[in-house]
Amino acid sequence: MSAPAASPTVLPLRRWLLDLGATGVVVIAILLGFWPTFAGGSFLPAAIGGMVLGLAVAGLCAWRRWGILAVAGLTVAAYFVFGGALALPGTTIAGFVPTLETLQRLALGVVTAWKQMLTTVAPVSAADGHLLVPFLLGLVGAVVTASLALRLSTVAWALIPAVLLFVVVIALGTPEPAFPLAQGLAVALVAVVWLA
Repeated sequence: MSAPAASPTVLPLRRWLLDLGATGVVVIAILLGFWPTFAGGSFLPAAIGGMVLGLAVAGLCAWRRWGILAVAGLTVAAYFVFGGALALPGTTIAGFVPTLETLQRLALGVVTAWKQMLTTVAPVSAADGHLLVPFLLGLVGAVVTASLALRLSTVAWALIPAVLLFVVVIALGTPEPAFPLAQGLAVALVAVVWLA
Protein backbone atom coordinates (compact mmCIF):
# COMPACT_ATOMS: atom_id res chain seq x y z
CA MET A 1 0.00 0.00 0.00
CA SER A 2 1.44 3.36 -0.99
CA ALA A 3 1.84 6.26 1.43
CA PRO A 4 -0.92 8.87 1.34
CA ALA A 5 -0.20 11.97 -0.68
CA ALA A 6 0.69 15.08 1.24
CA SER A 7 -2.10 17.55 1.73
CA PRO A 8 -1.85 20.43 -0.75
CA THR A 9 -2.08 22.98 2.06
CA VAL A 10 0.67 21.46 4.25
CA LEU A 11 3.60 21.92 1.87
CA PRO A 12 2.87 25.58 1.05
CA LEU A 13 2.50 26.35 4.76
CA ARG A 14 5.83 24.66 5.49
CA ARG A 15 7.41 26.60 2.63
CA TRP A 16 5.98 29.89 3.94
CA LEU A 17 7.21 29.20 7.46
CA LEU A 18 10.65 28.22 6.16
CA ASP A 19 10.94 31.28 3.91
CA LEU A 20 9.77 33.75 6.55
CA GLY A 21 11.78 32.11 9.33
CA ALA A 22 14.96 31.92 7.26
CA THR A 23 14.56 35.54 6.17
CA GLY A 24 14.14 36.64 9.79
CA VAL A 25 17.22 34.75 10.99
CA VAL A 26 19.40 36.01 8.12
CA VAL A 27 18.31 39.66 8.46
CA ILE A 28 18.81 39.75 12.24
CA ALA A 29 22.15 37.93 12.01
CA ILE A 30 23.33 40.57 9.53
CA LEU A 31 21.97 43.50 11.57
CA LEU A 32 23.89 42.26 14.62
CA GLY A 33 26.83 43.92 12.86
CA PHE A 34 25.61 47.18 14.41
CA TRP A 35 26.44 45.94 17.94
CA PRO A 36 29.81 47.79 18.18
CA THR A 37 28.31 50.88 16.51
CA PHE A 38 25.73 51.22 19.30
CA ALA A 39 28.04 49.73 21.98
CA GLY A 40 25.44 47.12 22.83
CA GLY A 41 21.99 45.96 21.90
CA SER A 42 20.06 49.23 22.17
CA PHE A 43 19.31 49.01 18.44
CA LEU A 44 17.76 45.53 18.61
CA PRO A 45 14.11 46.57 19.28
CA ALA A 46 14.23 48.87 16.23
CA ALA A 47 15.97 46.27 14.04
CA ILE A 48 13.74 43.37 15.12
CA GLY A 49 10.62 45.52 14.90
CA GLY A 50 11.53 46.59 11.36
CA MET A 51 12.27 42.99 10.40
CA VAL A 52 8.93 41.72 11.79
CA LEU A 53 7.05 44.48 9.96
CA GLY A 54 8.91 43.63 6.77
CA LEU A 55 7.98 39.95 7.07
CA ALA A 56 4.35 40.91 7.69
CA VAL A 57 4.23 43.19 4.62
CA ALA A 58 5.92 40.60 2.39
CA GLY A 59 3.70 37.79 3.68
CA LEU A 60 0.45 39.72 3.33
CA CYS A 61 1.27 40.95 -0.18
CA ALA A 62 2.38 37.50 -1.36
CA TRP A 63 -0.73 35.87 0.13
CA ARG A 64 -3.04 38.43 -1.49
CA ARG A 65 -0.93 38.36 -4.69
CA TRP A 66 -0.54 42.11 -4.63
CA GLY A 67 2.02 43.71 -6.93
CA ILE A 68 5.08 45.81 -6.32
CA LEU A 69 3.10 49.05 -5.85
CA ALA A 70 1.14 47.54 -2.97
CA VAL A 71 4.35 46.17 -1.43
CA ALA A 72 6.02 49.58 -1.69
CA GLY A 73 2.94 51.41 -0.37
CA LEU A 74 2.55 49.13 2.66
CA THR A 75 6.28 49.36 3.38
CA VAL A 76 6.13 53.16 3.40
CA ALA A 77 2.98 53.07 5.55
CA ALA A 78 4.62 50.69 8.05
CA TYR A 79 7.67 52.97 8.19
CA PHE A 80 5.61 56.04 9.07
CA VAL A 81 3.09 54.32 11.37
CA PHE A 82 5.59 52.31 13.44
CA GLY A 83 8.82 54.25 12.89
CA GLY A 84 8.11 56.65 15.73
CA ALA A 85 7.54 53.93 18.31
CA LEU A 86 10.53 51.83 17.23
CA ALA A 87 13.12 54.39 16.10
CA LEU A 88 12.06 57.81 17.48
CA PRO A 89 10.13 57.13 20.70
CA GLY A 90 11.23 60.45 22.22
CA THR A 91 9.21 62.35 19.60
CA THR A 92 5.97 60.41 20.09
CA ILE A 93 3.03 60.75 22.46
CA ALA A 94 3.08 58.00 25.08
CA GLY A 95 5.97 56.33 23.27
CA PHE A 96 4.00 55.16 20.23
CA VAL A 97 1.60 57.80 18.82
CA PRO A 98 3.42 59.73 16.06
CA THR A 99 3.46 63.51 16.24
CA LEU A 100 4.14 66.03 13.48
CA GLU A 101 7.78 66.11 14.61
CA THR A 102 7.92 62.32 14.38
CA LEU A 103 6.60 62.30 10.81
CA GLN A 104 8.93 65.12 9.81
CA ARG A 105 12.00 63.37 11.25
CA LEU A 106 10.96 60.09 9.64
CA ALA A 107 10.61 61.78 6.26
CA LEU A 108 13.98 63.53 6.54
CA GLY A 109 15.64 60.51 8.14
CA VAL A 110 15.31 58.45 4.97
CA VAL A 111 17.88 60.82 3.45
CA THR A 112 19.89 62.15 6.41
CA ALA A 113 20.15 59.17 8.79
CA TRP A 114 22.80 57.48 6.64
CA LYS A 115 25.05 60.54 6.63
CA GLN A 116 24.66 60.98 10.40
CA MET A 117 25.59 57.34 10.95
CA LEU A 118 28.70 57.66 8.78
CA THR A 119 29.90 60.96 10.26
CA THR A 120 29.29 60.22 13.95
CA VAL A 121 32.06 58.57 15.92
CA ALA A 122 31.01 55.25 17.42
CA PRO A 123 29.45 54.47 19.77
CA VAL A 124 26.39 56.34 18.55
CA SER A 125 23.45 57.20 20.77
CA ALA A 126 20.11 55.53 20.19
CA ALA A 127 18.38 58.71 21.35
CA ASP A 128 19.82 60.86 18.53
CA GLY A 129 17.77 59.35 15.71
CA HIS A 130 20.40 56.78 14.75
CA LEU A 131 17.88 53.96 15.29
CA LEU A 132 16.30 54.91 11.97
CA VAL A 133 19.11 53.09 10.14
CA PRO A 134 18.69 49.60 11.67
CA PHE A 135 14.89 50.03 11.65
CA LEU A 136 14.81 50.96 7.96
CA LEU A 137 17.35 48.28 6.98
CA GLY A 138 15.42 45.63 8.91
CA LEU A 139 12.14 46.70 7.32
CA VAL A 140 13.34 46.99 3.71
CA GLY A 141 15.74 44.04 3.94
CA ALA A 142 13.00 41.73 5.21
CA VAL A 143 10.40 42.99 2.71
CA VAL A 144 12.64 42.47 -0.33
CA THR A 145 14.22 39.19 0.82
CA ALA A 146 10.94 37.60 1.94
CA SER A 147 9.04 38.84 -1.11
CA LEU A 148 11.55 37.22 -3.45
CA ALA A 149 11.59 34.01 -1.41
CA LEU A 150 7.79 33.72 -1.32
CA ARG A 151 7.18 34.60 -4.96
CA LEU A 152 10.02 32.90 -6.83
CA SER A 153 10.57 29.17 -7.18
CA THR A 154 14.34 29.50 -6.63
CA VAL A 155 15.31 30.76 -3.18
CA ALA A 156 18.79 31.74 -4.38
CA TRP A 157 17.40 35.04 -5.71
CA ALA A 158 16.32 35.98 -2.18
CA LEU A 159 19.93 35.79 -1.00
CA ILE A 160 20.95 38.69 -3.27
CA PRO A 161 19.24 41.42 -1.15
CA ALA A 162 20.58 39.70 1.97
CA VAL A 163 24.14 40.01 0.63
CA LEU A 164 23.51 43.67 -0.25
CA LEU A 165 22.19 44.25 3.28
CA PHE A 166 25.37 42.69 4.66
CA VAL A 167 27.49 45.07 2.55
CA VAL A 168 25.50 48.11 3.75
CA VAL A 169 25.83 47.10 7.42
CA ILE A 170 29.59 46.65 6.99
CA ALA A 171 29.87 50.05 5.26
CA LEU A 172 27.89 51.84 7.99
CA GLY A 173 29.38 49.95 10.92
CA THR A 174 32.70 50.17 12.69
CA PRO A 175 35.98 48.52 11.63
CA GLU A 176 35.61 46.27 14.67
CA PRO A 177 33.40 43.30 13.74
CA ALA A 178 30.57 42.39 16.10
CA PHE A 179 30.25 38.60 16.10
CA PRO A 180 31.91 37.60 12.82
CA LEU A 181 32.04 33.86 13.45
CA ALA A 182 28.50 33.60 14.82
CA GLN A 183 27.08 35.85 12.10
CA GLY A 184 28.87 34.04 9.31
CA LEU A 185 27.89 30.60 10.59
CA ALA A 186 24.25 31.60 11.10
CA VAL A 187 23.91 33.11 7.63
CA ALA A 188 25.81 30.27 5.93
CA LEU A 189 23.90 27.51 7.77
CA VAL A 190 20.51 29.08 7.11
CA ALA A 191 21.41 29.71 3.45
CA VAL A 192 22.51 26.09 2.92
CA VAL A 193 19.38 24.64 4.58
CA TRP A 194 17.17 27.16 2.82
CA LEU A 195 18.63 26.37 -0.61
CA ALA A 196 18.32 22.64 0.04
